[in-house]
Amino acid sequence: MKKNKLLGKEWDKPYNPLIIEVMKNYDKDSFLFAITGDLDNLGIFVARRGRAKAENLVDHYNQVIRNTLQKWAEQNENNLSGICFIPSGEEIFILGVSNKKEILYGLFDNFKEEVIKNLKKDNPITIEMTLPNFGGVIIKEGLREEIRGLIRKDEKGEVKKAYEIYLNLMEKIRNETARELDINKFKGLVIGDYPVQLRNIIFSQMLKYKSRTKEILKSIDKKTNKNLLFNFCGDKYGLKEGDEHKINFLLDNPFDRNKHNFFIIGGGVMRNNETENIDKLLIKKTNKKNPVVLFVPVASADKKEYIEDFDKRYSSYGANVRVLKLTSKNSNKEIKNQILKADIIYFGGGDPLILKKKIEENNLLKIIKKFAKKDVIIAGISAGAAIWFKFFVNFDKENPTKLKMEKGFDLINAIGWMHFDKEKVNFFDNIKNKKNNLFMGVENSAVIFLEKNKEIHFFSENGKKIIYFGEVLNEKLNIQISKEGKYA
Repeated sequence: MKKNKLLGKEWDKPYNPLIIEVMKNYDKDSFLFAITGDLDNLGIFVARRGRAKAENLVDHYNQVIRNTLQKWAEQNENNLSGICFIPSGEEIFILGVSNKKEILYGLFDNFKEEVIKNLKKDNPITIEMTLPNFGGVIIKEGLREEIRGLIRKDEKGEVKKAYEIYLNLMEKIRNETARELDINKFKGLVIGDYPVQLRNIIFSQMLKYKSRTKEILKSIDKKTNKNLLFNFCGDKYGLKEGDEHKINFLLDNPFDRNKHNFFIIGGGVMRNNETENIDKLLIKKTNKKNPVVLFVPVASADKKEYIEDFDKRYSSYGANVRVLKLTSKNSNKEIKNQILKADIIYFGGGDPLILKKKIEENNLLKIIKKFAKKDVIIAGISAGAAIWFKFFVNFDKENPTKLKMEKGFDLINAIGWMHFDKEKVNFFDNIKNKKNNLFMGVENSAVIFLEKNKEIHFFSENGKKIIYFGEVLNEKLNIQISKEGKYA
């Protein structure tokens, strides 16, 4: 019975037989040439489309390169004494021998353009952002004696010695083609040709990325939102546009940075009933019939009318309303007693910088962290919501039409923008200085509830208001819209 075997010519040596066959044709009257190539942005394609589609793309890519090379070889067969094509995933290698140098320069100059044209022609597989790049060289004549030595050792059956020569030779050849490939890749990025230097910078960033990613994966079991994270990631390869922002937000996990729940209201006038249903929802989230609500209105200078409106609204929902006035002097003991009893600590709207200053002057943040109930909800509207973020967007006092970035208390690891206005995103110059920061934008009459150790909920007064998530990338704010429901 015939044994099953791999298709193709039998070969039991550790080096590539095609390389050996081509090198046998190399003599003093010919030119040895090599091309290396790869597919840029394949990693991004895998992230977007999944590994299976990426492998189909690589198969198609390699076949197109082979067919393009075959056509060129047929057109120049009288000037070629040997040529081979070796695919290795997204990397390819071509080695050939020609008696005419001019045709090789034409190949090097036009090969990429021909491959791209053929990739797009009658192709059911989208190549999207992927792009092939190549580097071709005529090998220096100084390697001729080494090549002859390799052929002699191979013909004598001295495989081990032949393999040592082969590895040394191929490293020299591939270093030349790699350099040329990187010159083509990095063209226009910096003045001059620095392929090795730029490649080493990329290597350093890859090592940093690999190390960071490994640490992130090892930390997932310790995350309080692990199930939410995995539910959102799904069980199919590939991410839709914008999914990465939400996954990054959950990986960074604002819950792990604080011990409390946050109820973030974008804005709205209570007297005009712009937050009526949001206020009811806040009371409901305490799971108590008569929760104690501690109102902190200092951002509005403890304005009497604001306190009266708040007391009337929340008392009507059964809440026991208490007021902490920070414009008056309070002892740490008095503040502590108020904090100890509160089920909700509600920070009103107004001037966020005044609010920040008064919280710092009264050690309020430290007291909350140390003495507040474990299930306390820290609620805030407008300024009272913005200050808990790492950075928050604020109006410039001297020019109310201008926006500026302020530093918050960093209990929510993101940029927060209350009263979010999508129309002003492109005019917000300061945002480009916060590259790689996560972003949360909340419109008026909309709320994000960051439920400690559990989930993120969205709610709006009329079902139409929306919340924006995203990241600051490439000096621009990339945002995704999330409507009512869970963040999952």
